[in-house]
Amino acid sequence: EDQCTKMFIPFLNRLAGKDWFTSRAAAASLVHLTFTKVSDKMKLDLASLYLRLCSDETPTVRRTAAQNLVQFLKVAQNCDQSAVVASLLEAFQAFSRDEQDSIRIQVIPICKALSQISTPDMRISQVLSVILAVSSDRSWRLRWALANRIHEIIEVFSENKSSAVAATASATSLASHVNTITSSITSLSSIFDTLLNDSEAEVRAAATTHLAAVSKCLMKATIVERLLPTAQRLASDSSEFVRASFALEICMLSPSLGRDDTIQLLLPILLNLLRDEVSEVRLNVISGLDAVNKVIGIELLSQALLPSIAELAQDVKWRVRLAVIEHLPMLARHLGKDFFLVDGESSSPGNILTNTSILGGGTSLMQLSVNWLSDEVFQIRKAAAENLFRLAQQFGLAWTTSQILPTIQHLKAQSKFTQRLTALHTIQVLFGLNRERSTSTQSDNDGEVLVMYQALLRVVFDLAVDNVPNIRLNVAKTLLMAANEPRLSVEICDSCIAGCSGASSNVFSETFTILDKLMEDQDRDVKFYAKKAMEEFDRLA
Repeated sequence: EDQCTKMFIPFLNRLAGKDWFTSRAAAASLVHLTFTKVSDKMKLDLASLYLRLCSDETPTVRRTAAQNLVQFLKVAQNCDQSAVVASLLEAFQAFSRDEQDSIRIQVIPICKALSQISTPDMRISQVLSVILAVSSDRSWRLRWALANRIHEIIEVFSENKSSAVAATASATSLASHVNTITSSITSLSSIFDTLLNDSEAEVRAAATTHLAAVSKCLMKATIVERLLPTAQRLASDSSEFVRASFALEICMLSPSLGRDDTIQLLLPILLNLLRDEVSEVRLNVISGLDAVNKVIGIELLSQALLPSIAELAQDVKWRVRLAVIEHLPMLARHLGKDFFLVDGESSSPGNILTNTSILGGGTSLMQLSVNWLSDEVFQIRKAAAENLFRLAQQFGLAWTTSQILPTIQHLKAQSKFTQRLTALHTIQVLFGLNRERSTSTQSDNDGEVLVMYQALLRVVFDLAVDNVPNIRLNVAKTLLMAANEPRLSVEICDSCIAGCSGASSNVFSETFTILDKLMEDQDRDVKFYAKKAMEEFDRLA
């Protein structure tokens, strides 16, 4: 205390009295550090110094003082300085009315901090009044900043409500606390609704980003009465960015609404968004449908969902097509394998929702997956091959053999070398299927694994004599990957050894013969990878 009084306090006073604003700004950020280490009289002097800086003529000084108000307020409360706390709250109110929006914007994080450390009465008299003023501020940047933080403030109020229930023993006092906090949350929900209807699209988009987080803190009746009418308007908002942001969040309301209200109130909004002319909006709806599916089931969504997927699968923007591919395994988990048959035949005759009857035009989800393998964009073809691997993990080896192998054989015979190359990439990812089988729920036997491997290797061997060096190079790389697959490499080595001893040969025993030919290839890269694959097999043998 003696050192603070003799050394630090005079230093602060000199900084605060400097003509150059940077010194005064530095003083504003240091005052609260010594508040707990000085006498009560000196505390009042420090508070007076800080309040003078809060009304400094330079906006930078006032902004720095506003940024440090919460820390000062906390130490003042810990020291039971009620008069200082009252003065600081007056400075807080002054900041909210400052002519500079760069200073008014600082009150938003202060509001969150005050919600955590203040009493219920202070929250109503100080925090709510300021938030209400900010929500109608003339600066759209201030309203945008509030839209990005209001969910945090509502969450703090909600946590305070839970704490009041746990800590209050008296029934009368408990009811009073809960009613006060509930009323505050309702007021905040009205402010949030105002931000959702703001005149600036940026503010509406920022508010819709936190729609789900806010809904978790509200009662179901408040969501239905206040937010859903606004949600219906946002579904047809003039800004596509607002609609895209809204489409991603609206699905997350279903857990709060429950099954019946989701079907009656939320589903019509989703169906309207699925008909939006902007592909990003429709895609965001599909991205969030997992939450809706958990509440109402996939059957009610299928008839509207699948035609939109078929349309997005052919979108001109390749990133949209890529996003659809990434979400397809999630849909497969809920829809089942009947939706993923190339010929459109269902293994469940009574299931009228499957495949082509919903998608229209004779196109199934499996056909879409196959079509992506021939896409003009490499990233789409690569993702399509990985998508088939994830589908194979879910549906098992029997499905893989009947649905994917014919596709690979078809690609192998195409005139475009990119399609033949895609066949090899698909085979490479499918080689890992047996490795992942231990975590699968399928009961495929070892014989089915070998049958699949033989069929895949037959395609690889056929492409080993391709005219395009890049195809032969990827054949060598594919055989190198085969050497790194435990079950496949063991079968190849055993078969090749048996073939050398005069036993009957099979597809596996032809591997070394193919590699010998590739090691004599004219292309040096082909020879390099063929030699590398042979060395790996020799090591295993």
